This record gives sequence, structure tokens and C-alpha cells, in this order.
Amino acid sequence: MAFATIGTAGIQAQSIDLSTKVTGTLPVPNGGLGIASGTTGQYLKFSGTETLASATAGVDNADHWVFVTPVTDQNSAAVVDFNTQISKGSNITESGGRMTVATAGLYAIDIHFSNQSAFADTMEVYLRKNASRVIGTIYWEGNTEINYMGMHGHVLVQASANDIFDVYGSGYWSGNTNNQASTWFCGIRLGA
Repeated sequence: MAFATIGTAGIQAQSIDLSTKVTGTLPVPNGGLGIASGTTGQYLKFSGTETLASATAGVDNADHWVFVTPVTDQNSAAVVDFNTQISKGSNITESGGRMTVATAGLYAIDIHFSNQSAFADTMEVYLRKNASRVIGTIYWEGNTEINYMGMHGHVLVQASANDIFDVYGSGYWSGNTNNQASTWFCGIRLGA
């Protein structure tokens, strides 16, 4: 194996031409990245003590949904049909208020309900995954003194591909069929 020499004058002058004097992939301990190329839209992360790798940031527009519902008086417990789509990624399917996720990962899910005017109906709704309660409840007893009282829930849930999320319960909630709705159901995959 032949060794090239670099004179001390070149090192002292900081004039080593990396485009012609270095070949191959420069390893991390020698000041390089340890990779020959990257992928557009990704970032670098350490995948070992001396290894950098290209990775995605995790959040993908294809794994999200935003749905609203009109004013609804739902007297018995059932799946809430958020039937107006504001936004939905290509990896989400919706049917009757049920959101099926095609990609496994950690999802941030928000639900918000507002009482319809000052009606005295008791409100009780909660998030489910595959027809099983996840955590928490949005609940209030009938109140005729506070118009359009709202409550919000934010939950982080690990999901597998083809898991189904829905909101289940009863009450009389305010809503609309556009982005001015005061009752909504949304979620986004944060990462693996």
C-alpha cells in the first residue's frame, strides 16, 4: 500500500484540499460524517457511538386527521360521527366517526366538546382505541347557566397499523360543518 505524504507547511497553512486529497467516506472520529450521502427532507442522527445515519423527523402529513361535527343531540351512548372532514392524510381512513390508522406509532389525539347553548343534558364522551376506552372522560352534568361551555382532552396513544380510534358517549354538543365548529376530533402521528 502506498502512502501519500502531506508536508507540514500544508497542514500549518490549513490547505489540505479535501476534494482531491481525501477519498472514500471520512469517518466520524476523523472529523467526517461517516456517510457518503443523505436523503432530502431528512436529518442526521447518531445511530451508534461513531455512526451517523440519515433519518426522518417522524411527523408526516399523511398520518393526521381533523374532523368536526354539527350540532348533535345524542341521547344514548354511541360512537360520535364526526362527519365533516377539515383535513385528512392519505394514511387515514374514516367511516362513521372511526379513524383507522395505517401507520404504527405514537399519536397525539385531541378531542374537544362544547355544550349546545344552555341545554341541561349531561355530557359524557371518551376516546377509544379498537372499541376499548383509552383514558379519561370529558364530562359535565346538565348546566343551564353557562352557554357553550367547552372541555378539551389531549392524549398520547401508541398505535399499531390498522388500529381504530373513535370517540364514544352521549350529550348535546354544539358544532358546525366548517372550521368554526366548537366540537372536533383530530390526531397526528408523532413518530415510531
